[in-house]
Amino acid sequence: MKFITIFNNNITLISLFINILFIIKCIQNIFNFIFKEYCIKKVLDYNNNLVNICCYDKSTNYISIPDIEATNNIINLFNEINQKFQLAGTDSDENNEMCIGGFLVSNKINSYFVRYFNDFKFITTPEMKATYGNNPFIEYIPDKYGYRIKDREFPLTAEIDYAFLIKLTRNDFSGADKTVHIIHGTNEVGTIRASEFLTTHYKQIYKKYKGKHYFFAIEIIRHDSSINYSKGIIDLTDIVFKENPQ
Repeated sequence: MKFITIFNNNITLISLFINILFIIKCIQNIFNFIFKEYCIKKVLDYNNNLVNICCYDKSTNYISIPDIEATNNIINLFNEINQKFQLAGTDSDENNEMCIGGFLVSNKINSYFVRYFNDFKFITTPEMKATYGNNPFIEYIPDKYGYRIKDREFPLTAEIDYAFLIKLTRNDFSGADKTVHIIHGTNEVGTIRASEFLTTHYKQIYKKYKGKHYFFAIEIIRHDSSINYSKGIIDLTDIVFKENPQ
């Protein structure tokens, strides 16, 4: 009889312990869900207002298949937090924007670079001038290929490529109720990887920048088009926003 009592007590304790673990796990899952949504919202910083996803140029109505993939990544992220959005050309004037692509293919993005990022340069060979023409963000130098941001150089090689993630906040627009994100790479694969980094590493971005503006690069390994996670975020925020820190 005593043995049965001890056995029942042990079963009760084990059952209680299992229930406690289950409750703790449920609480963790709820916390992780809430924190995930919080981080995404703070990084995007759209305040639930309508967002224009600027993924094509209305002058050509053209969007590449890789840019469609990048756009789809962003839409999936928006859907996780029920963010309202609409697809729009790059000449849209809606308050909030998610701009996909670089200044070479988008007049909208080019206008933001003119206003905020004059020290950003894409360096390529003189032979490419027939393709790119005159652009204040392109320098034609023999035997050089890469980016320069003030005194920082990012050579593009057979092994290494780069993509960029940029955020402009209300403070950058003199208090106007507007937040703009720009994601782009040297090529279309880079733009996809930039979108993937935003949609999977928002916690890391939030911990580093909170709700502030940012400008950072990620390194792309060319042979398999993967992100070099060992390099992490290559932060350029203090360089490009030196005149307007947050």
